[in-house]
Amino acid sequence: MKRTLSDYPNLQRQRQQLLQQLSGLQELRRGSLTDQFLMVKRKDGSRVKRGPYPLLTRKQGAKTVSRRLTDSALVPLYRQQIQALRQFETVGDGLVRVGEQLSDLAVAEVGQKKLLVELEQAAEVRRLAAALAARQTPDFEAWESLLLQAARQGGAGVLGTLLSHGQQYAPREVILCPCGQRMRSRGRRSKGLLTTLGRVPFARSFYQCPPCSQGCFPDDERLDIVPTTYAPGVRRLLARAGSQSHFAQAAEDLRCYAGLTVEAREIERVAEAVGRQVEQWLSAQQERILQALGTSVPTAVSEATFYIRFDGTGVPVRKSELVGRRGKQADGSARTREAKLGCVFTQVGLDQEGYPQRDPHSTT
Repeated sequence: MKRTLSDYPNLQRQRQQLLQQLSGLQELRRGSLTDQFLMVKRKDGSRVKRGPYPLLTRKQGAKTVSRRLTDSALVPLYRQQIQALRQFETVGDGLVRVGEQLSDLAVAEVGQKKLLVELEQAAEVRRLAAALAARQTPDFEAWESLLLQAARQGGAGVLGTLLSHGQQYAPREVILCPCGQRMRSRGRRSKGLLTTLGRVPFARSFYQCPPCSQGCFPDDERLDIVPTTYAPGVRRLLARAGSQSHFAQAAEDLRCYAGLTVEAREIERVAEAVGRQVEQWLSAQQERILQALGTSVPTAVSEATFYIRFDGTGVPVRKSELVGRRGKQADGSARTREAKLGCVFTQVGLDQEGYPQRDPHSTT
């Protein structure tokens, strides 16, 4: 019977069942047990049949070797070990058969993927050619932009397929709760990931502990995306862009250089989170070096964040100071002049929504 890709999960289950059967077969013995009868001559010349005597027979190279079992109590154990070898050979043949079917599916899947990629590439080239042909004058920058966008879309599709297949082919593990109990799968949950190639859908299994109801996403932990929808590569870009300039400018730079649309506030949050991780790593490295040198580790004075904020506001002034100044009045005149105000304070933590909490006694 010809197998299709939809049969893959069933074949994987068969393979796991066969492997479990093999793991239970430990005591194996080659050969077979037969009963030996001997004709014994009596003193009066008559013959009598004696037996049966259990005989273990096996192939050893080109010869057949036999050995009589003198202890009849061990015969059931020998018979059980020989039967286990027969079962081992049967399960092994089944494992090879299932493995060959899985191999055929893998070959067919590679061919099918290659065909789909070729079809998608051909369709994308035709679409780009039609878009470029609609322009009357060549625009090389537009060509670059279109091709880069197409490459990112194709890469995002490949990345999504890779994530899906990585989950499908990964070995099943027992997930244990911190309380020590085994966690059970409660179905799959979906979330969108922003990667350097674009948006990628991602569905992963949710595990929950029946006694304490604590849940987790093991795939999120393996991919380092537990508390976020940003892929590690995107978080690195956000942190780097946020450290080079103010966050609004960082958002524009990311849109221009990497094709990523991220709000300035999101860049701020990611940059601060990555900064805390870097600070912890540097502190751990410093502690390790000082301990190696035999020097005491200094205690951190505070973990507060230092902020400098400024803004402008209109201040009423005399009319003599407004001569020649344009303003927001209907006739174009001004009633105020702008004054810059600055504020320096420390942040002592974050509120429930993730916004900085200001120390009211630190404002200057």
